[in-house]
Amino acid sequence: MRYLYVIPIILLALVSCKQVDYTAAEGSTLTITINPDIVAPEGGAAQITVMGQRPSGAPLTDGTVVYFNVNIGRVDPARIETSGGFARTTFISDNRTGTATITASSGAAEAATADVTVGYPEIGTLELLAEPAILPKGGGTSTITARILDPTGAPLSNLPVIFSTTAGTLESDGKPRYTSSIGIVKDKLTTITEATVYAISGAATQQITVPVGQMSEPPTASFTISPNPAYAGQKVYFDATASQDPDGYIKKYEWSFGDGRTGSGQRTSHIYTNTISQTFYIILKVTDNSGMLAFANGSVSVSPVVCQVSAQYSYQDPPSPPGDTDTLPEVGEEITFTAITASGTYPCTSTCPGTTDPNGPCCIAIYEWDFGSGLEQKACPTATHTFSAAGQVTVSLKIYNKQNTTYTFSQSITIYPQQ
Repeated sequence: MRYLYVIPIILLALVSCKQVDYTAAEGSTLTITINPDIVAPEGGAAQITVMGQRPSGAPLTDGTVVYFNVNIGRVDPARIETSGGFARTTFISDNRTGTATITASSGAAEAATADVTVGYPEIGTLELLAEPAILPKGGGTSTITARILDPTGAPLSNLPVIFSTTAGTLESDGKPRYTSSIGIVKDKLTTITEATVYAISGAATQQITVPVGQMSEPPTASFTISPNPAYAGQKVYFDATASQDPDGYIKKYEWSFGDGRTGSGQRTSHIYTNTISQTFYIILKVTDNSGMLAFANGSVSVSPVVCQVSAQYSYQDPPSPPGDTDTLPEVGEEITFTAITASGTYPCTSTCPGTTDPNGPCCIAIYEWDFGSGLEQKACPTATHTFSAAGQVTVSLKIYNKQNTTYTFSQSITIYPQQ
């Protein structure tokens, strides 16, 4: 007899588990910042930082996933896990221009957005410098420095600059290089013959020629700034007498004061009118009698001025006649009053004897004297008055500076009968 055995077979279903992202809970907040907020269309990059907080205000748990989306360009990587409550990634442009709106999201938290302008800012100046300006016979290597400023003279950072040359080779090999925080980017030219190097950034272009094997030597540029730091409205002096030319003379001095204005001459001056504290970057270009150039850079810190004034005065009885030992102010005597201004103030241009002409914004422009008659007399720091009656008299001095700040000092003096 044959028996049929049925053997139950248990099938085990193997279920593969897919990892689920851990995201923010409802009530959590995301804050997004982007630096810089303007990038070039070709290969421009900006760092994206997202700070995440739980409803309690504590940082998001490490490993919380934040997702990124953008309408133009790309965010790479587009999925970041937080660490210490922060998620950091990079925006990269893709040759399109416009406003890139970046959105950060995580679970039930409200999404956060920020904008990046993709395009070129307005360029005021693109300058080129070659060092050395002339290569020796047989050629060599010269460092080419480009500096980009906006129309106000402030440096522009993170801008692409493409260098090209008519001879020799460039270290950049046609690839863009980006300006630093002070608006500078460098490349290296290697050539055995004269070469003209071109620099292009957006719509701005500039060129510089590097000769080879000339006998003439280039000048050197150097200058001093005084005072530094300075105040807005104060005259700042620039002195380039230290600039030299070893085999000729310097023919031209050209200044860029960093605020969009320019000057010329071996010595010059400039007045800054900024209303907030700023650092201005100055460029001096000198040209020698052979047409060779040299550059020097410097900076001056300029703060706005808030003038404060105060004053006192002294008075003096006229010299007594022989035999008269009296020193008291008397009726009929011409008494001299002298203003004593506080430290840090000084007179403006004036016809008064002994005054100077710094013409700073805090200088004292007007002195008004009131000798008790109610009639104010505009005068110099020194004034005279003859009293016609004895008694107590209040004499007041009111001063004005060039910012129209005023101060009044009064005191009572006794006028005695004529002896």
